[in-house]
Amino acid sequence: MESPDKKILDHILKDPFGDLLKTKRSVPQEGESIVELTVTQDHVNCHGVTHGGVIFACCDMALALASNSRGLIEVATQVTISFLKPTGPGANLKAYCKEVHKGNKLGLFDIVVSDASGDVISRAQGQVYKKKQSFV
Repeated sequence: MESPDKKILDHILKDPFGDLLKTKRSVPQEGESIVELTVTQDHVNCHGVTHGGVIFACCDMALALASNSRGLIEVATQVTISFLKPTGPGANLKAYCKEVHKGNKLGLFDIVVSDASGDVISRAQGQVYKKKQSFV
């Protein structure tokens, strides 16, 4: 696999919502991405645990980065998620996304969210539709 072109990275790594959540985003190679987040008090729900929407947002960002890493527009059509272990303020989360099926019109990606100890806290799977239209 190849590393994405700089113009592609400059485009897909711009994410105002990701900045709002204070995520760190990277694309090690085409079809892969990592979104990292340190959970703060702003990221928790009424029970003091990481809000499911925050975890889902990290998965969604990771899916967008990995699927668009070739410079062609790919949009999510379906994402399923399972929350497996609660975390809270101070937790360092990493959402790792990897392409597992590269079809002609549809792609499938697995996303695993783990904490600093390597425990899996969430698993997701995302399907994308390939528009075959360049954005660079």
